[in-house]
Amino acid sequence: MPSVGKMEAGSASKQKGSFRLFLNLAQGFDFEGGHDEDKGRTLSGARIDVPLHKHEVSLDVTRIGTELEYTFRDNWDIWLRIPYELKDRHARVGLVDPASPDQQAAMQRNLDLHHRNQKLEGFGDLKLLLAHRMTGVFRDRDSLDFAFGSSLPTGDTESDPFKAADAGQAHEHTQFGSGTFDPLMEIYYSSPVSESLKVGGFATGRFPFYENSNSYRGPIEITGGPQASYKLTKWLNVQASVSVFYQDYAYWSGERDINSGLLGTNATAGASIKISKTTLNLGVRFPVTQEALSDQGDSFEQGPTILFSVFHAF
Repeated sequence: MPSVGKMEAGSASKQKGSFRLFLNLAQGFDFEGGHDEDKGRTLSGARIDVPLHKHEVSLDVTRIGTELEYTFRDNWDIWLRIPYELKDRHARVGLVDPASPDQQAAMQRNLDLHHRNQKLEGFGDLKLLLAHRMTGVFRDRDSLDFAFGSSLPTGDTESDPFKAADAGQAHEHTQFGSGTFDPLMEIYYSSPVSESLKVGGFATGRFPFYENSNSYRGPIEITGGPQASYKLTKWLNVQASVSVFYQDYAYWSGERDINSGLLGTNATAGASIKISKTTLNLGVRFPVTQEALSDQGDSFEQGPTILFSVFHAF
């Protein structure tokens, strides 16, 4: 729960020379996707008509994130985020209309071009931000963190998968990076309501604005929502948040990527245990709503995600 982790990091002024480490783990299960299909492939790779069927795809996603924060001047930080992802993909042909064994084999060959059973893993784009904390903004003991920076193109990228598909070549839609330097902006607000209750909100955004060397331009992504934290004891807190995620369209050579574009809402609940300068967070994120912006693409219905993080102040 990175946003709640920011809230639990405290609302006091940050002193020069302080250092903080966040370790985040998110395990998502049963992301379901797919689409209708009526094309197959011959042994030579030619595209042919076959009975209507489905490409049924499921995905389990593990995200491991390391974040380093250093206060180089009172209330001024440098944030560095290092993401790593593992994606376990399974795909199968689901018959809709009856099909002969030869037709089913043609369906499978076409499926293998688009969605192979495969485990994908790699580092994503690093994120480097400059952050400033203000306190007493609207009331006593509140805090507002504003950060801006850029992603760094360290994640693996792919060539245009749609051109490869048209040519009957195996291809990959999944990328670990955008291949570009993308501006980042983030805001975190926290305010104590009482000695036990703290409320706030957050908003983050990534804004790609040019194509990479493979003629790909990533989508604008914006996430935000309210959050709250309640202290049960000196060492135990419970937290809850609601977030809205908006992903605009991505583009290949100026053409809209039909698999991009999403509007979703998630609810997160969890608890944290504080032991000296270390805080352990455990939570669950549930999808509430999800709507693809395009009715032509292959988007995934997200399942629940288990969240675990460790925060330590040095």
